[in-house]
Amino acid sequence: EVAKDDTVSVSLRANFNNVTNESQTHASYTMSLYSVSANSVGGADLTTVTTPGSGDVGVDGNGGVATGLVGNNIVVYKTVPTLASVALESTTLVNATMEVYKFSVSADQNGAVSWGSITLDVSGQRGSSAVANLSNPLNGFNYTTMALYDSAGEAVAATFTTSSVSNNYLIISLTNVETVGAGASETYKVEASLTGFEGGNSFAIRVRDYTTAHQNPQTLANAKADANGDASEGSFVWSDNSGATESTAASHWFVGRDIPGLDTSIVTVTKPAGSN
Repeated sequence: EVAKDDTVSVSLRANFNNVTNESQTHASYTMSLYSVSANSVGGADLTTVTTPGSGDVGVDGNGGVATGLVGNNIVVYKTVPTLASVALESTTLVNATMEVYKFSVSADQNGAVSWGSITLDVSGQRGSSAVANLSNPLNGFNYTTMALYDSAGEAVAATFTTSSVSNNYLIISLTNVETVGAGASETYKVEASLTGFEGGNSFAIRVRDYTTAHQNPQTLANAKADANGDASEGSFVWSDNSGATESTAASHWFVGRDIPGLDTSIVTVTKPAGSN
């Protein structure tokens, strides 16, 4: 019962079956209002509106059809990752090898998450020049000397390249995919050899933002190519392992808006003014 001049919100909940193979992952669902029947207290039906297949019906204050009664799109995966920025040991810039970015990858309780590449957005100031062309080691951000480490301090084999979209986008592509177990988390750090930065200079790094909608599952190679070659594509290539675990050929790899916990907060490292 809804009192006069009042509003009542109704929530509908659903339980989805577990994803057991790659053909079931990335299933998309949208719930919408199909029909409405309204009664006055102690009276007869005021109106009933039923529009089969329209998915967009309702009753407005005058007994007419109200629009916009469609729920949010729901995309179902076997498991989903959460990616978060982690505080650096130091945000004081030095012309030496130092930790420049740190992040964690976590899997939910439903299953292990694998990942194959991540794209960072780098900007800043070195001397009188912006850190814009990462392909030029003379700008002080020599990506050819960069390295990735896990939480145990072990080197993770990876290649560091600039994106074909922008030299500000630094792609870290793993030689072998990393897998984080169900309910677990792993922290990674990026180190770089820095040169030529002066007092007052700084640089900022964050996970590259994205603008695309959910994408269909694909192979690891195709997902990496999409992340590299399109300015609107995502920044983190991952798998819910709905097919064979860690399989790079299976079509269960994603990129784009498929990460509910993607942290794109900016990490800034600064060289104090007056320092050498």
